[in-house]
Amino acid sequence: MRAFILIMITALLAPAAAFAAGGKVTQEQAQFIALKAEPGIIQETDTKTLTGGIVYEFEIRIEDGAIMEVEVDGNTGAILEHKLDTPAPDASVPAGGITQEDAEARALQHALSLSGDKGRGKIKETKFSRYGKFDAYEIDVKAGFYEYVVFVDIKSGKILSAEKDN
Repeated sequence: MRAFILIMITALLAPAAAFAAGGKVTQEQAQFIALKAEPGIIQETDTKTLTGGIVYEFEIRIEDGAIMEVEVDGNTGAILEHKLDTPAPDASVPAGGITQEDAEARALQHALSLSGDKGRGKIKETKFSRYGKFDAYEIDVKAGFYEYVVFVDIKSGKILSAEKDN
């Protein structure tokens, strides 16, 4: 029994020891960090190589069936993003809220106005997200030569933010 406890303690402290030694974060350590932040079952893992290093992205199915997205910095082990990706199967748009189709139409129109393009737009992806204190649709839009990330408030339909994606 003592051997089992020692093995478990060693496994739990290994990621912290690697960070203290200044090492890079392995995918296994990043997974441990993500599951500590959001307990559940990992559904999908992705690794992104950016100019600043590696980012590990995990999609985790939590107890109610929702999918949470957790991104972990491959250099520091810091959580870069922690958000709702897909709501629980029994979740619904709040009373008085707008539909996904309506949000996508608003996001497309807004992105086209920002790009100066007249009509060459396409929705690439829509996710559920948090934007500050708001539940929002996070919509990736291709408009003209640019891509935009547009956040639309689920309740009011108001554009909360629109940024050109680099």
